[in-house]
Parts: sequence; structure tokens; C-alpha cells
Amino acid sequence: MPKEKYLDYINTLIDDLKEKSKIKSDAEFARRERWSRQMLHQVRKGEVLLSDYKVIGWAKELGRPTLEPWEIILRHKPMKQSLRETLQELLELARRGLK
Repeated sequence: MPKEKYLDYINTLIDDLKEKSKIKSDAEFARRERWSRQMLHQVRKGEVLLSDYKVIGWAKELGRPTLEPWEIILRHKPMKQSLRETLQELLELARRGLK
């Protein structure tokens, strides 16, 4: 899946986050904005692949007082192959289909 899809996914999560947490202060908004930019930066650099993670909930809903209530809890899910390998397989299947 293209990196743009992951960026769209993060942006969707951020929008959802803003809706759910009802921003109460400028400081809270600044923290959230900083976090979202860090995530976007990591995805762009390839350090974070959302395909490796699943959203298991919001910190507030899961009762995690050590985290900001608006933070998304991500849990790493093991993959048998890398995203690159998956894309290569899909490309190969597409090439075979064109012949």
C-alpha cells in the first residue's frame, strides 16, 4: 500500500482524535499537534509503518492515566513479511495478469 494511504490514515485518526477529545486548552491542542506531526514525520521517513500496528483504543477509554487521554494506543502486530515484500508480490501478480 502506498505511503500516501498511511498518511491519509494518520490524518483521519488525527481528525477523529480532535472530535473525540474535545480540545479544552491551547496547550492541549499544541501537545496533540506536536504528537501528530511527529507521527507524520516518522511515517514519511519510513520509521513507522501503520501496517505493522493496530489501533487498540484511546488512552482515555482504556484507563491509562500515565498517557495523555487523547493518545492513540498502538500495539505492534508481527508480520510474516515486510510491506516491501508484499508490494513486490502484488506487482508480480499484476505483471502476470497483464501477459
